[in-house]
Amino acid sequence: MRNTNTSILRPIPRAPGAYRTTRDGTRRRGTWSGVAAFLRYTTALLLLGGVLLVLALSWRGQSEAITSPVLLGRYDEARLHALATDGLSVAFVRSSGETETLTVRPIDQPDERILAVTPGHIAVVAVSGDVVAWQEHDCESCPGRLQVRRWTDGQDITRASTNDERLPVLWQRWLAWVSRNGHDRVYAADLSSPQRTVVVAAVGSDDVTIRSIQLNDGRLSWLEVSTGDTWRIRTQPVASPGETATLLEGDGAPPAFLVAGDTIVTITDAMTVRNRDRVLQLGSPPRPALVASDGQYLFWLDSSPPGQTAPAIVAFDTESRSRFIAVPEAGDIEALAAGGGWLIWSERTKAGSVLWGAPLVDLLPTAPRSAPEGENPHWRYFPETGHYLANGFRRFWEHYGGVELFGYPISEEFDELDPETGQFRTVQYFERARFVWAPADAASLDGVVLDRLGVELAEQLGLTQTRAFRVPNTATFSPGACRRFEETGHTLCGGFLAAWQRSGEFLAPGKTLSSEEAAVRFTGLPISEPIALPDGSIAQYFERARLEYRSGRDGGGFVERGRIGAEILRERGWLP
Repeated sequence: MRNTNTSILRPIPRAPGAYRTTRDGTRRRGTWSGVAAFLRYTTALLLLGGVLLVLALSWRGQSEAITSPVLLGRYDEARLHALATDGLSVAFVRSSGETETLTVRPIDQPDERILAVTPGHIAVVAVSGDVVAWQEHDCESCPGRLQVRRWTDGQDITRASTNDERLPVLWQRWLAWVSRNGHDRVYAADLSSPQRTVVVAAVGSDDVTIRSIQLNDGRLSWLEVSTGDTWRIRTQPVASPGETATLLEGDGAPPAFLVAGDTIVTITDAMTVRNRDRVLQLGSPPRPALVASDGQYLFWLDSSPPGQTAPAIVAFDTESRSRFIAVPEAGDIEALAAGGGWLIWSERTKAGSVLWGAPLVDLLPTAPRSAPEGENPHWRYFPETGHYLANGFRRFWEHYGGVELFGYPISEEFDELDPETGQFRTVQYFERARFVWAPADAASLDGVVLDRLGVELAEQLGLTQTRAFRVPNTATFSPGACRRFEETGHTLCGGFLAAWQRSGEFLAPGKTLSSEEAAVRFTGLPISEPIALPDGSIAQYFERARLEYRSGRDGGGFVERGRIGAEILRERGWLP
């Protein structure tokens, strides 16, 4: 567990009797003999002891995938490169001896189709639907040629041909590529059009070359490099040439780049993520080929992530600015590809190469984990949600309210960017709360701070400008039944006031906080007046919670805390 006294390092949990895939691609039953079990638990104890030596590190990465990855193929005496996927199929190049073979296969079927075999070189591959495009060279110094083919029936797709064609990219019905014919040009074609109209999206000059291009979310982006040692990344809508904008420019060695939503990723010696208001350094991938994006998530191979004993594939969600381990113990990765809700990677082995894949939903911190095969005093598993709770977070949960106040854990630990400090912090989500590990924070209680989820959710739902969130005029009320909070100007009455006061009663023995101070820590001050919901219940928002009044079957009513932690993750797209 990150920064919460002790880490949990355990193998990826598997259901009893489930198949697991070994490094060499063979499949075995997930049962253990006595000797194997002894070795397994001994290894786990050694790993746990090793982690105690690195507790000073600021980031831990052990949010494991919930299942073994899907074995897509074994290729002895071959190396794989130029991976591409759209979530439905995978295209890749297999190098063996003096030939390279372009292969495509559906993710959910074992059948493979060979699209091209060449003694030359296939450098770039793209796939979308039933179309595969690739860049092919007869020799290292030979001009490139663009090939476009439907992999389902082997039919070539006609398009304009130029002298030297490179860097094909596909997005939905659009194909784009770079042509070197006097000046570098970026071409785009609508493959759904019967005429397959080709348009010139960008034209370079004598002193400008176009090194790389990206195509996603309807926008075409490319890197221009001039002989004057300057470069710039430019973009425009793929369907309307002429509306060109510069995203980033600089001097010196040009970077590799990716565009994901409103985020620009540049890769030199370090990987830098930029958007409208933030610049982040995310690590140093071994090479740009080991970085991939599906338009929202960024994946890269980190050869030595802090707190890990083996290379891992790390992920960054550009929308929520969250970082987590997607694939622990990733091994010798040759190439990565992401798209259509899948992550694909090839791993080098002594025998050759192994092709793996995993749905992105299985790699998120919210993906349920399988039940453990043993117990450990440092963590606790919750079958209700399939998640673990450990060390500092576990102690806080158990000492200050548990299920009644916070609900069950609905994620593993991972890192989120703190918008105020610009630094990553370790968090874990619960049905009704988000824990932040911040022992240096004066507001922390046993090292844990409860985030202001009520404020965050109200802003996400666009509620803060509604009438209920406006500070009301002072009203007359019975002092015994209501209380006005001068800090926010809002009032608590009846059952909401009683529930707020009860939330401060979950103090561990020996704590010096008053019940009211604890209520502020656990629930926060009211930030709205009561709101009537469509289902007939009444809710009131607080800084760290939402209280909900519901009618009971006996004609009475009760107040409970809303599942705002789950709602935040659902708004993010991490929960169904």
